[in-house]
Amino acid sequence: VALVPLPSVDSLECAANKEKTEALAQSLHIATIPHATFSKFPVVVKPIHSAVWVRGVGARGTASFAFSRSDVEERIDAVRSEMREAPLIQEYIQGEELGYEAICENGRVIASLAHRRIRSLSPTGGAAAVKETIDAPPMIRKASEELLKALSWTGVAMLEFKRDRTTGVYYLLEINPRFWGSLPLAIRAGLPFPRLYM
Repeated sequence: VALVPLPSVDSLECAANKEKTEALAQSLHIATIPHATFSKFPVVVKPIHSAVWVRGVGARGTASFAFSRSDVEERIDAVRSEMREAPLIQEYIQGEELGYEAICENGRVIASLAHRRIRSLSPTGGAAAVKETIDAPPMIRKASEELLKALSWTGVAMLEFKRDRTTGVYYLLEINPRFWGSLPLAIRAGLPFPRLYM
């Protein structure tokens, strides 16, 4: 018998649901990406869940750019068709992306690591091709610890942020309530999250 440390169902749903994550962050006075006003383009069309079940089949959604009002409507329709939910429509923020990875017990961070994205596979984002570990900026560490504490999080999570190139503000993008794609980077940096997890 293996015991796997997991968050509660309510905590998991809050972390996996970008709308609920946004509301939680705002209640803690953590900056989130502003909703689009359509005064400038592109805007980002983002499914509320990264993955859902649709008629017993898994469906995965990803953020995309829209460059006009008609483009926005087409992408909303596509997300509704594929994911069976309306997406978030957010402003596009230019700047670097950073991540804060942690393993927790009842909201207490046991071990953590931060990284900076250097290059993505696609110009629109998604999976990273090159990352490097960094000292977590104090604002990101504080925001991440507050969110994980509020969720009473148990297990692993990776929180993604974007630093506005113009203002320097760190915006929360989302919480990934699972192991992350660049896990080998953390292991090579000397933090064996899988071993700590078990």
